[in-house]
Amino acid sequence: MSMPTPMSTPYDALARTLVEEFDVDPALVRPEATFSGLELDSLSLAELAVMVQDSTGVRVEDIDRDSTLADVARRIGEGTAAVGGRVR
Repeated sequence: MSMPTPMSTPYDALARTLVEEFDVDPALVRPEATFSGLELDSLSLAELAVMVQDSTGVRVEDIDRDSTLADVARRIGEGTAAVGGRVR
């Protein structure tokens, strides 16, 4: 599993995980991209949610195929701030 670096932003960590763990084409990874546009199915989204929780301590159970990367990164950042942590 991809482990974000201590200085990663939530978006950077999410983008890196999509490219490294789900073989998403880096050219498709942009803030406005949706998970359906990246051709990730519901099982992939469940796996992504677990990876996010393992690396940040933040639960993002409401990821769906129409969520944008920016929306999910924002929720990760908000959750990380709420628990006093950081993206690892």
